[in-house]
Amino acid sequence: MQNRTVLAALLAIALSPLCFAQSGGKDANTQAAILAELRSIHEDLRAAQAMQALLVEWQMEQGMVNRATDRVEEARSKLIEIQTNLKVATAHVSEVEERSNESTKPDEQVQLKAEVERAQAGVAALKAEVQARSSALDDLQRKLRNAEDDLANTQDELNASIQKTSKAPSSPPSR
Repeated sequence: MQNRTVLAALLAIALSPLCFAQSGGKDANTQAAILAELRSIHEDLRAAQAMQALLVEWQMEQGMVNRATDRVEEARSKLIEIQTNLKVATAHVSEVEERSNESTKPDEQVQLKAEVERAQAGVAALKAEVQARSSALDDLQRKLRNAEDDLANTQDELNASIQKTSKAPSSPPSR
């Protein structure tokens, strides 16, 4: 029995330094700091990915706005050209009608009336084209406004993300 007691005492003495070596305070603080840093890195990565996705979306929408702007300008240019042609054609009709009214020769009057009818048909066609192109321009302008609104919304989201990221601390305080 004495052997057992001595053996138990020796065993207790031998294991006691191992127990004292396991101090939980310092290691727990280090682990908590590492975990906080990992969480911060994870949040930064998530924010960077979200910002990158917003930036790609913004670039695509900017391209859509640019293309829509080009289409509106092209449609506006064509409409102005057709309106100019309409004014010229209307002036031509008036001029030919005046010549027809002033003409005393029957053959010339018949020829001028036929020319007036052709010119009036051209004017009617130009008026229809002006109407169609005006409607197309209105539609393109509506699409441009929608694209600009989408771009502005994405820009607002991107700005909010940048502001949120700039307010957040970039890394946890050092140990």
